[in-house]
Amino acid sequence: MRYVHNQTVKGASHADAGKECQDASLSWTDDELAIIVVSDGHSGEKHNNSAIGAALACQITQNHLREFSLNVDDEWLSHKPEDIVKQLSASILAEWTREIAELEEGADVMSYGCTLIAYVQTRHFWLALQIGDGRCVMHNKADVWIQPIPWDDRCFLNMTTSLCDENAANEFRFAYGDVESIPKAVFLCSDGIDGTFGSGELLYGFYGNIIKSINDDGIENVVSQLPEVLSHYSRTVSKDDMSIAFVLNDT
Repeated sequence: MRYVHNQTVKGASHADAGKECQDASLSWTDDELAIIVVSDGHSGEKHNNSAIGAALACQITQNHLREFSLNVDDEWLSHKPEDIVKQLSASILAEWTREIAELEEGADVMSYGCTLIAYVQTRHFWLALQIGDGRCVMHNKADVWIQPIPWDDRCFLNMTTSLCDENAANEFRFAYGDVESIPKAVFLCSDGIDGTFGSGELLYGFYGNIIKSINDDGIENVVSQLPEVLSHYSRTVSKDDMSIAFVLNDT
């Protein structure tokens, strides 16, 4: 049984200030595909439209990943995969930029700035791509937690790379694998989550508890409680917006 879900909640700092949530997330699945996407708008005066930017990034990326997965040759991993993924990332960026320009004539793309993490899985391969902070974490078939996407050292404290960067097309990082390496579970999160749990064992423990709770209590009970759980951790730790999206392939 495959479970796919996403959840975004407004952070305590935004709630207290009467501001909108800047995060966005999406998930989608059918018999052939599973897709999850998380985007974190930068907020602040310089990025006053970043909630719109994040929502656009999620929808555009989901659409591109579906089209890519349905049309790509199943043997694409043996045909210069890095070039293929770079082209996919550039296409996502180009449409995001074009959509913003159509929203507002002369729009400053900087005001819509956001990060992006996405994962798609088919019967034959998986692909993860990212620009900016947040985390992509996998639980592989050897029962080991890994972070397959290389980290970008430019993402440090409040600094991050972004879709609104002038050089954004060259700032995407990615990872991919064939059917033999499709993981048991994949979790994406915005930096509000890793700001709460860190990037190591505490984070893996949190995700492991979600898997165990789904096994013990059922997916419906867990997803109904998830907004309250995330809001609690935002209130008591990070104060930030919180987004999580996951694919569980083997619970």
